[in-house]
Amino acid sequence: MIHDLRIRKLISLKVSLLLVFTFFAMTFLAGYAHAAVLDVTPSSGTYNSIQDAINASPFGGESVTIRVAEGRYNESLNIGQAKDLTIEGGWNSTFTNRDTKRATIVNGGSIMAAITIYPSTVSLDGLTVTHGGSSGLWMSGSNVTVRNSKIGRNHNSLQGGGIY
Repeated sequence: MIHDLRIRKLISLKVSLLLVFTFFAMTFLAGYAHAAVLDVTPSSGTYNSIQDAINASPFGGESVTIRVAEGRYNESLNIGQAKDLTIEGGWNSTFTNRDTKRATIVNGGSIMAAITIYPSTVSLDGLTVTHGGSSGLWMSGSNVTVRNSKIGRNHNSLQGGGIY
């Protein structure tokens, strides 16, 4: 009888340890979950503007990829508040195929910078940035990577024109 009690306590201890281990393992792995992906199309998409997708992404910590379908986006983008974003242009409208030669145009409207980035980590890939009023890409205190993109036809030589 004492032997049965010891066996039950041992089994109970093993189950408890297994549950604690599982809890910590799941908590640890949750930090390595896949980054969020937000899709933008000029019409009838989850997000119809790139800025709406930027606004929907969380502040700091979680990395977010914003996939942007080919098309012309007449908006000035403002990325701030410690975001960690990758913005990928060149997607087809169903997000099944990406080609950075597809035109995904951010047209700033010649009023302010087409894309403003401040304390954030941002990767821009496959975008054409044009018609920024103060510059195409204006950044401060940020870590920015630009790949497979074109920055041109922006204004204001005092603030960089293309990049400031």
